[in-house]
This record gives sequence, structure tokens and C-alpha cells, in this order.
Amino acid sequence: MLRHGEALVCSGQAEDGFGVLAAMMAVEPTGAPDLGARAAALLRLGLPREALAEADALQAEGSRHKMAAALLRLEAHHAVGDLAAAHAAYDALDAGRFLTTNVAGRMYLLGMCLGRTPYEPMLEWHDKQLTQRPADRFLHLGRALAHTAREELGEAVAVLDRLLEYRVTDEAALRERSELHRILDQDEAADADVAEADRILSIREAAAQEASRHLRESELTDSSSD
Repeated sequence: MLRHGEALVCSGQAEDGFGVLAAMMAVEPTGAPDLGARAAALLRLGLPREALAEADALQAEGSRHKMAAALLRLEAHHAVGDLAAAHAAYDALDAGRFLTTNVAGRMYLLGMCLGRTPYEPMLEWHDKQLTQRPADRFLHLGRALAHTAREELGEAVAVLDRLLEYRVTDEAALRERSELHRILDQDEAADADVAEADRILSIREAAAQEASRHLRESELTDSSSD
């Protein structure tokens, strides 16, 4: 369900996609719940505190989930503004050398946001990584951030353009591109990006409310069964 929901969102079917992610919280698993998928869905819905609870439960399941749990906790802690915990999660991942291609983009982007990853040498690294994973959201966002830090605003816009070809309803990319358009005196393009980002936000918030309702109902069911 996670992959199906994300695919729908990426292809522009935000209402259906976020609806699938919200519905995941109401699914009664036939076996053990996929805590990693639930945490990822909650993050995409903009519910990082709820995602953190799922990631903590995943971490408690044992060492085989160490990397996945640490990545989810890193993103969730950063999203809620708990920077001390985010730094600790980053250190745990860095010490474990969990830098496979599908992890590295997220690590480097969040490292940039936390001030742990230098911007300057990153462009060549991003080129290499994007050759292997051309649709990786985190790699594109990180590369755009690196270009922006170097005041290469046109190049940053081009990177976000490419990301939005893969993920046409990526709210963060739209808002970042709108800011760049504004600096470049491209107000009409900036306004269009803001309007689209606001539309996606409203859809996501409605789905997040639905997901929260499912979680509350699940908690009530669990407490009554006890």
C-alpha cells in the first residue's frame, strides 16, 4: 500500500495517493504490522510524531531493523524540530556506515539541514548518485540545496524541475522552487508553484486527519481488548 500510495502521489493523483497512505492506518494486519511502512506513510502525511512512535517500535524489534528505524527516526526528529535527537540519530547512522545508494541521498540531505554535511564538494557526488538513482527525491533536494548555497539559482531551479518531472506533486520541491522563482523575479511562476503547493497541502492535511482518526480508533480498540 505504501508504494501504491506514493506512486499515485508522484503521478499527480494526490487525493487518491494520500488516501491510500491514510487507509494504511486502518488495515488490520494478518501477521505482524509493517512498522517501517507505517512510519514512512505517516511521515509522507506530515505526522512525524506518530511516525516516530512507529519507528521506535520498529527499533525495539531488533538489530535487523536498525538501519531502517534509525533513518525513520532521523527524519521524524528533524521534522518535529528535536535537533538533539536528530543529531544522535545521524551519528548512529554515520557510525554504522549505512551509506548504500538508497540511503545516502537522505543522509546527505538531512546532514546538510543539520549542518553536518559540507555543501561545497557535493555536486560531483550528487552527479554520481543520480546516475544510479535518477528519481531519488532526496538526492535532487540535496543537489538543489547545494546549488542554492553556491548562489547558482538557475541550476537549482533546473534540478527541482527534474525532480518535479518524477514527482509532480512534491510540495517541498514546489515551495523551494517558488522561493527561487521569487528571487529571480519570476513572480508568475512563483505564484503558480505556491498555489499548487497549497492545493497539495490541503489534500495532505485532510488525509492526515483521517489517518489520525484511524490511529485513535486503533488505540481505543487495543485498550478495550486489554
